[in-house]
Amino acid sequence: MKTSIYKNVGIPILLSVVGSIVWTILSDYIVPAFTSYYIKFSVAYSKKVYASISAHDLIALQQSTYSLLSLLLVIVSILVCAWSYINMSKYREEYESAKARLKALIPKETEEETSEEFTTEAIKELLESSEKTDKFYNKVYILNKILLPTLLIFSILISFKSVATAKYVYESVSYFDYLMGVNSILLDEKKERNYKSRFSQIRNGQDYRNIVVELEKLALSNGLSILPNTTVRKDKDLKKDHPSIKAADVTASDE
Repeated sequence: MKTSIYKNVGIPILLSVVGSIVWTILSDYIVPAFTSYYIKFSVAYSKKVYASISAHDLIALQQSTYSLLSLLLVIVSILVCAWSYINMSKYREEYESAKARLKALIPKETEEETSEEFTTEAIKELLESSEKTDKFYNKVYILNKILLPTLLIFSILISFKSVATAKYVYESVSYFDYLMGVNSILLDEKKERNYKSRFSQIRNGQDYRNIVVELEKLALSNGLSILPNTTVRKDKDLKKDHPSIKAADVTASDE
């Protein structure tokens, strides 16, 4: 009994822990790379992402909320699917075992004297009756066997997309805010408002890149160091936009 409880409770918990670890790796490393490439190939998705970036307000709150809800959805889905599948398989095995024991009684009953309440005919009738319902329950079992993994995969994909979008938006906005902070000593109130106004009107990757490159050049040309956000600015992008950039210019701010 204890072993059964540990099995039914422990396995789903273990799966949820493993799933959480995998999800963390996906959201921190694989998701940003996937989003960066997908934005380049999907115009509709790109417009949606950069419209969210330009909104700027409440992005941090939205990102943390989406991430939390998505993580909870994945954990709950894993727990529910694992628990349902394990119990469904367990009850099916018990059902098939009970049928097998009943069938095993039939030849014995032909050799032994039986009571009126428990006869070979009664067993046969019970088995025949169960066969009629077996077809239905087998279909339900097969459907659940397909539906549960499908539900799990679907919930993960939905969560993956939500986190991918929210994280990219958050990192893009954070990098702009970071560059504005680095250049704060160089920007007067008018220039600062101008950059923020332009940022609120971006609609694609090129608009965002133009502003970011300007702020990076402004900082570097005045001897300031920057720490690029690798989610939105890869090393190759920096070298392409700033050929004369030095290693110290992009690492000193990390200290």
